[in-house]
Amino acid sequence: MTALREISLHLSKSEYSPGERVEGHAIILSDEDFDCESVNLVFSCQEQSRVVVGSGKHRRVYLEEHEYFEQFLELLNQSRVLEGETRYEFTFDIPEESVSSFEGYYSWIRYIIKGKIEVKWALDPKVEQTIIVKAPTRITASLEPMMIQEEHMEEGMHLFRVEGESDTFQRGEDIRFRFLVGTEANIRGARTELLRRENVAPKGRETSYDTEMDLQYWEEYRVPRESWVDVTIKTDDSWPEPFKTELIECVYILKVTLDVPWRFDRVIEIPLKLSIDVGDDEFSTSIFDF
Repeated sequence: MTALREISLHLSKSEYSPGERVEGHAIILSDEDFDCESVNLVFSCQEQSRVVVGSGKHRRVYLEEHEYFEQFLELLNQSRVLEGETRYEFTFDIPEESVSSFEGYYSWIRYIIKGKIEVKWALDPKVEQTIIVKAPTRITASLEPMMIQEEHMEEGMHLFRVEGESDTFQRGEDIRFRFLVGTEANIRGARTELLRRENVAPKGRETSYDTEMDLQYWEEYRVPRESWVDVTIKTDDSWPEPFKTELIECVYILKVTLDVPWRFDRVIEIPLKLSIDVGDDEFSTSIFDF
């Protein structure tokens, strides 16, 4: 019968901020005394981007990883662990300039605590636990808002235009813009979208994933030619901030699409900056650099 040897981690909370101390304890549970080489913990922040292309024998994985930090702590060294439950207190410090945790489609940023009991001639009991770190807003620059003025032309004709008073927005406030479709456009309708785009390029393999924050569809009869169509997008205070790290970039994109029958759709995409109030000042940024 295999002996019972387990290690578990118990933390005072699951969500932290940069600069905070992680406090907790590890519990070793055993149904008999045993000798161990060591009991250790590793706390790290890791970032990964991963894209899989193809399947079967044609499957290829593009992967890149980056480690922000790693902290090692030895709780016990070459000792005998007694039967029952043994408790060990531990602490780790989250660096001041840490990035926020992130879970995307092709990438993630995770803060992980791993525990291990090293035992001779037996499998090493292990445990892994993830915590959430939320970094405060980091302003890198004050950028002047600019008017939105984009146009799609085809064979010398103005197919459609998009205009707006500002390329910035504040969470919780409406985004307002308008679009105009030319007389020569043969369409089924038009789509307006606000996207949060995750960009990655592991080993040079560029790809992106769009999270739809808002979608509106305008049927053809609601799109008069050579007349402006006003659009309002509702935003929310809980929307995440854009950011850029070594492997990941997340940005907001305003996308207007003409739904064209039997042909490729026509698209205008406009990057938007997030505007943040700081006291009496207002800052705008499209990317946060860490």
